Amino acid sequence: MQMNSLVSIIIPVYNVERFIKKCIDSVINQTYKNIEIFLIDDGSTDNSGKICDDYSQNDSRIKVFHKKNGGASSARNIGISVAKGDFIAYIDADDHVAIDYIENLLQFDADVVASNEKLEGLFSIDFVKKNFHNTKAFIAPYAKLYKRCKVSKIKFKEDLPIGEDRIYNLEILQNIQNVYLTKYQGYFINETNSASLTRGLAGHYSKIWDEEYQTQWISTLHKFLNDAQISIKESNNTAVIFYYKIRNLCYKDCPYTFFEKKQRIKTICQRHKAKILSTKNPCSKKLHMMAKFLVAIDSPSFTYIFFKTLLYFKVLV
Repeated sequence: MQMNSLVSIIIPVYNVERFIKKCIDSVINQTYKNIEIFLIDDGSTDNSGKICDDYSQNDSRIKVFHKKNGGASSARNIGISVAKGDFIAYIDADDHVAIDYIENLLQFDADVVASNEKLEGLFSIDFVKKNFHNTKAFIAPYAKLYKRCKVSKIKFKEDLPIGEDRIYNLEILQNIQNVYLTKYQGYFINETNSASLTRGLAGHYSKIWDEEYQTQWISTLHKFLNDAQISIKESNNTAVIFYYKIRNLCYKDCPYTFFEKKQRIKTICQRHKAKILSTKNPCSKKLHMMAKFLVAIDSPSFTYIFFKTLLYFKVLV
């Protein structure tokens, strides 16, 4: 264990007054004490900012920044700019961690340590590239410990309200040599907070997956995978993009009317039908089979009900 290392913990905060105390308590009570904690209040309109200030009065390791609302990416970037630690950890303000979370992650010597995983061991970036579509290890920045010297120059994309964390991790992977995946379960995600930034922007999802996110994700993915001579054509991702576009239209807080949702689903099906039917080596066979079935029956109403059912039973492919 690297006992003398300073760990910078970055927590973006936005309207989480019901959850923030549990999150902060889990961090300040860590068994590993050499930490600095950055609470970035992203223009909260509830008592979240005040709660952060109250905690900072009682723990000198806590530093609070109040800013105009700009999203989780801009909040995390402020944390990156002021962090002094040897390592960086991101925690969402509505989640919490085990009291031995940092202590456990520090015992592994790697450029990035990812917890809550199905595999255990030190892996090269070549291994990650070859198995990229079979793991969810690098979807989000939480549940990980990053060596700051490897990632300090990489920032989150502030122009993407959603999906920026996946692109951030892809860029990280291009600048490191190895990762350690551990089965240790020390990060606990709060699935009940529908107002969470990662679960409450459904109204923007279809536009983002259509435009900014799709463009930047495909570009960054190709750049990363091509380094390992893995050729993945954009069309092979069509079923994945199709799935997320429609799923995100079906969240309860999506602002469109039922008629508007059906019209958008119809447009999405028409736009991607040819590529879905012609793709021979899809990135996800499960999503590809689902997409082929849905574009074949050509019923926006059925597709909407199908996805609403998946969401109701919390079946997220």
